Amino acid sequence: MAVFSYEASQKGERKKGFMTAANAAEARRVLKSRRLTVVKMVEVKSSIQDGADGFKPLSNFERTMARATITSSDVIQLLRNIAAFQKAGVPILQSLHLSASQAKGFMRRIIYTIAAKLRTGGSFSKVLKNEAPFIEDITVGLIAAGEANGAIDDMCLFAADLMEEKRKIKGQLIQAMIYPALVVVAALGIGAFLMIKVIPKIIGFISNRSGKMPAITQALIDVNDFLSAYGIWILLSPVILTAIYIFLKRNKSTGPTVDYMILYIPLIGKTVSSSANAVWCRSLGKLLGSGISIVEAMNLVIRTMSNRHYKTQLELVKDLIKEGQPLSLGVSVTTMNKFCALAPPLISVGENTGTLDKSLEEVAKFNEEVMQKKISIMTKLIEPVLYVIIGGMVGFVYIAFFMGLMAASRGGA
Repeated sequence: MAVFSYEASQKGERKKGFMTAANAAEARRVLKSRRLTVVKMVEVKSSIQDGADGFKPLSNFERTMARATITSSDVIQLLRNIAAFQKAGVPILQSLHLSASQAKGFMRRIIYTIAAKLRTGGSFSKVLKNEAPFIEDITVGLIAAGEANGAIDDMCLFAADLMEEKRKIKGQLIQAMIYPALVVVAALGIGAFLMIKVIPKIIGFISNRSGKMPAITQALIDVNDFLSAYGIWILLSPVILTAIYIFLKRNKSTGPTVDYMILYIPLIGKTVSSSANAVWCRSLGKLLGSGISIVEAMNLVIRTMSNRHYKTQLELVKDLIKEGQPLSLGVSVTTMNKFCALAPPLISVGENTGTLDKSLEEVAKFNEEVMQKKISIMTKLIEPVLYVIIGGMVGFVYIAFFMGLMAASRGGA
């Protein structure tokens, strides 16, 4: 049997997909029986061994490199490919090899390795977890649910959509943080230029003249002396502070405290909490909608949260659920209620109406809107702050110079 990629039209609507058939003529007959007019048909590699000959499993070093280089886009593409092939009736092994033929580098070899392991026995989700540790637990959990209910294609699409949403949220958050970082770098760069090139010449010019220095000019001299002594540490301070932050965040004892404190930083804290709320609500909603039990779904969600304070709070919520309490109660009695006040009432409605997954989706959408508004406010405030900081630095040097020059001229007269 061969696999064909086709593009067809039906009542003016274009459709694309994959199908298996003995040859192209049979494929066209099948599509014609479905009242589809074939526009384009291409035979793709059909043997599950195509392209696999001679591939080598990854070494430990290559596994480490793969985790660092394989992006979420690569994983999303793999999931969407498998879903498309599965919907076309292509067996899972053949789906993997067809997906590998479209992949590159480490990803290609990993897919072939997964197919080879799957051929020897074991479930797809377990092999995926062992051979592709860069894939999140929540994705593996969805695929495991798909294996259980015979809907791997739907679960792969669910997982791909969820990863797409998380990547979108993460991208927006990073974008919001990049602008302030650039402002700090620009301010430090201009300050360094003034300190190294401009201020020493101004001070040298003024110092050669007699007369008492005005207070602002003396302040400029004092600032220059301070920067000459400690300027290198000021320039390195962003790097040092970032390193300290990473160390404290990764430390098991200080990580939750650091993440908790971040949630109270003006604007930034609300942006981070809204992002976290959108992630856990959407992830939990997708998992519950796929038929996974709420306790198992909570376990998967907890393992994917990057904010450790949220991890600890979701653990408390999960413990209450195990005791027979509803999700809404768990959220309302923990600090989750403080950072996501809309969640308890909407979740409670969902629990009472049997639409908990949809209620969680609504909470996620609301928090995404809040996050986007905070990002918009942050970016609008950055420009005036930039003008004030840089303009203030240049103005201070300018006024100090002319005040000193005027004082020196009077003293000389």
